[in-house]
Amino acid sequence: MTSQLTAARLIDKNVHLTWVSGGPELVVSLFWLRDNCQEVTSQHPDTKQRLVDTFNISPAISALVKIENNGQQLAVEWSNNDPVSHFDS
Repeated sequence: MTSQLTAARLIDKNVHLTWVSGGPELVVSLFWLRDNCQEVTSQHPDTKQRLVDTFNISPAISALVKIENNGQQLAVEWSNNDPVSHFDS
């Protein structure tokens, strides 16, 4: 069972997540989210090996963030036109 997200705020290069349960806010960097994306374009579906080269992620990374599926997912739309990343809450 996942926790339901209530807000996703982008501050500088970090995403601040808050929960319906009132649990502590989670702060995750955009760099970490891009590096740990599990979409099929970013991670091999069988071996789970990363397909994104960490050293090619720009330090100037930027994105738009939103909550989807009634608070069950965080969606990250990358400004460099990489595919949208989805993370279960």
